[in-house]
Amino acid sequence: MFHWFCQMLVLVESGEAIKLTFRGGIPQSEAVLAWFEEHGAPIQEQGGKLASTVQITPENLDDLLDLHQSFSKIVAKPYTVDWYKHTVPQISRALNRLHRGLSTVWR
Repeated sequence: MFHWFCQMLVLVESGEAIKLTFRGGIPQSEAVLAWFEEHGAPIQEQGGKLASTVQITPENLDDLLDLHQSFSKIVAKPYTVDWYKHTVPQISRALNRLHRGLSTVWR
């Protein structure tokens, strides 16, 4: 796996909870790092790659939109990491789609 790919994996734990895991090249900014910290899932290195897992429930579902916005802001201004141009929009769109899908089921 290339370092600039960020995997986003969803594991259904129950009808009211999923585990959302990020692995690989997780784009970072102060807002993104703060979001993971606030959700008890700091980004850590595992096997030479970055990783974080957070539980999403109906109660914190809208927090996905906050994370989506935090990622989107990375490429809204000049950035120094070239591969963010490709990876960040993909992650942002995937988070938005996940939120829409879960909203349909949970609301």
